[in-house]
Amino acid sequence: MGGVLFVTTTVTGNITTGEDTLATYTVPASTLAVNNDSLWFEATGTISNSATATRTLRVKWGSETVATFALSTIGSLTGFWKITGRIIRTGAATQIGQATRAMRLGTVPTTDHDFNTGLTRTLSSSQALAITGEATLTDDLTLDSFIIGWDSANS
Repeated sequence: MGGVLFVTTTVTGNITTGEDTLATYTVPASTLAVNNDSLWFEATGTISNSATATRTLRVKWGSETVATFALSTIGSLTGFWKITGRIIRTGAATQIGQATRAMRLGTVPTTDHDFNTGLTRTLSSSQALAITGEATLTDDLTLDSFIIGWDSANS
């Protein structure tokens, strides 16, 4: 059948330089029990109005990176971002991951997409699904919401 596994609306920002976990959920072991079972996710947040040159968002599945999105700036505009994606079981320890990032700075919208077809998490163990952020100044990136759901291959 499927359904929502996790929701958070706790606002979390990055802390100076280095990669910081903005939100994470530990997916229970065997949630993706049969091939083509999948997890879907959506995360939203903001970009501060500082002119910091480099900001990076990542989607992590266990220790592996599903997607990496570099966020450029346009002057000192405040912006908004949204990442949606899916992880699909292809075997007991193989998955396909994909994510799309939409962003708006001022009135300028952009979209980017990233794939990882070689994910190799062992699904009989629990795995963390996380959104991380990396920037220069504290709260250059904030996460406002993160929702994760599960879809059965048979639904």
